[in-house]
Amino acid sequence: EGRKALEYLYSRGIALDFIHTFHIGLSPKSEGLFRKYMHELHFSNDELKEAGLMAERSEKLREFFQERLMFPILDVAGATIGFSARKMSEAVFGGKYINTSETPLFKKSRVLFGLSASRRRIIKQKQAIIVEGGLDALRMIYHGFDLTVAALGTAFGEDHVNEVCQLGVTRVFLLLDGDTAGQEASVKVGHLFQKRGVEVLVATLAQGQDPDSLLAKQGPLAITQALLGAKEYLAFLWEHYSKTLHTDSPAEKNKIIQELVLRVREWDN
Repeated sequence: EGRKALEYLYSRGIALDFIHTFHIGLSPKSEGLFRKYMHELHFSNDELKEAGLMAERSEKLREFFQERLMFPILDVAGATIGFSARKMSEAVFGGKYINTSETPLFKKSRVLFGLSASRRRIIKQKQAIIVEGGLDALRMIYHGFDLTVAALGTAFGEDHVNEVCQLGVTRVFLLLDGDTAGQEASVKVGHLFQKRGVEVLVATLAQGQDPDSLLAKQGPLAITQALLGAKEYLAFLWEHYSKTLHTDSPAEKNKIIQELVLRVREWDN
């Protein structure tokens, strides 16, 4: 099982050093192995359930993670508080990614994935890069963009924005996926930051691209170019709304302006 997982990671352009750096592991398919090992370490079933590592399924207590690549979720101090797990085969039950359920330690609305590795540089430079996925964040950090964070299993919301703002950030780059959902997310997340007086620059990726795939195929220079070409939030908004409205029509142009004015009026700064 480990060899199969390693081959899968290699096929995604993930090297052994990357695996060691971020402590990527595997939850085995075999039922009971994890529980047996935890019992040997004197953890009870109740403790494993409370930590989100065991769950009741079909009236039976089972491992929550099975047959998935495991990515530790760390707190600011670098301690593991949960896991993000990716399936390697469509035959595996559940979504492509599943995360630890909410526990006393893990509150997904407040967790910024990658923050333990990025916190120092974010504070020093007073800027951050926001990406969508956990693997996007890890790949960015590994290639030297160690001021990158992501939300986990939920949209990037006000609680996440609060966590970033508490670090003294004055500028953020949004580097979200190059699809319609990524564009819409840039509109929403950018607005949340602008409300707080944080300057927002939106880097646009080509359709079907994300930071992970871009780094794997074209390397760090492509990311640098995307960030250097990032648009100010208002310019991005104008371009975004112009895709669905005809800017050569005064009435349509007025609709866009009214939409922008409504947003700007919500900004505190």
